[in-house]
Amino acid sequence: DHTGVALNSLFLSFTMSRSGRTVQEVEACQWLQGMTGEPCDDIYETCKSGVVLCTILNKIKPGIIKKINKFNQPYMQMENIKNYLDGCRSLGMLDRDLWVTVDLYEKKNIPQVAHNILELGKLARTIPGFSGPAVGKGQAVGAKDLQSILAADQAQVQQAKEELNDM
Repeated sequence: DHTGVALNSLFLSFTMSRSGRTVQEVEACQWLQGMTGEPCDDIYETCKSGVVLCTILNKIKPGIIKKINKFNQPYMQMENIKNYLDGCRSLGMLDRDLWVTVDLYEKKNIPQVAHNILELGKLARTIPGFSGPAVGKGQAVGAKDLQSILAADQAQVQQAKEELNDM
């Protein structure tokens, strides 16, 4: 509905102005949050260990990642990231939608990581048995969920409205 699209646009614009993140980064965080039930304020912090990425792949296609390293050791985290990227390839993701480990681990290209996460969300919809959240404009968070998020902090909503009125 138009209200949901307008609220989503308002939310994304407000979030971008406050965080400096791109629309794709915000939408990717929304999808990650929908998949895990855990807050995602920053793709780098959420995904750097690779645990969340591997866990999501296993939710999309159970057993695709055989081992997820949960220790806070760089080589284990990078192994998780490699396993995630290999898993994306095995699901049929195109090379143009992938990235290299340093893009995430060394924070070299977070926008490409966000793009990949959104593409994974789209690809997931084609996997038999997957029933998780959809991604895309206005779909990562439904209008009702978005209204709940906005209602949770009325001060931010009011400030966003004032900024829109000043335009």
